[in-house]
Amino acid sequence: CSEVSPTNPFDPKTPLASRAKVTLKGQVMRRPCGEGSMVPAVGATVAVQAGDMTVKSVETDENGDYVVGELVQGEYLARISQERYIGTSRIFVGKAGQVTTIDTVTLEPQRSALAGTVVREDQPGGGITVIVRADPGDLTIAGTEVTVVTSPPEGTFRVPGLCPGVYRVAAVADGYRTHNFEEVTV
Repeated sequence: CSEVSPTNPFDPKTPLASRAKVTLKGQVMRRPCGEGSMVPAVGATVAVQAGDMTVKSVETDENGDYVVGELVQGEYLARISQERYIGTSRIFVGKAGQVTTIDTVTLEPQRSALAGTVVREDQPGGGITVIVRADPGDLTIAGTEVTVVTSPPEGTFRVPGLCPGVYRVAAVADGYRTHNFEEVTV
């Protein structure tokens, strides 16, 4: 007489293919760079890991929603990421035959600083106005414009808190001809 494998879908001794499955669902929102309300993080990646191994990976839909099905009971790490945003993760325990919902996750934009030095041909570069404008074609940063004045005597400037993207930069000073805006990627 041979031993019969367990067939109860909730029994951990039952083969994986026959066990009751866990479903993970949730929503990912993103805070826009600059002004505005949070919006769905369309196309964000939700990667579910068991230990060091990714077992499932999905992208969010047009509402920022995601569903990851066919997981076995256990503890998982959900890593949520999107280009230009700071990723985050959540630990969850999936129970056989149940849907686990993770509270809405909000991704924050990555921010960087733009720094440089302006040099005049005839004197140090302090007191020069530097204008930084976002590329109007990049909707994630469109409308961003920052004006700073360089520090004497070196002519250095720093613009913190810029979201990633393409910006146009120009230096302006009385009595000097302003060159075209130079394109800079942050």
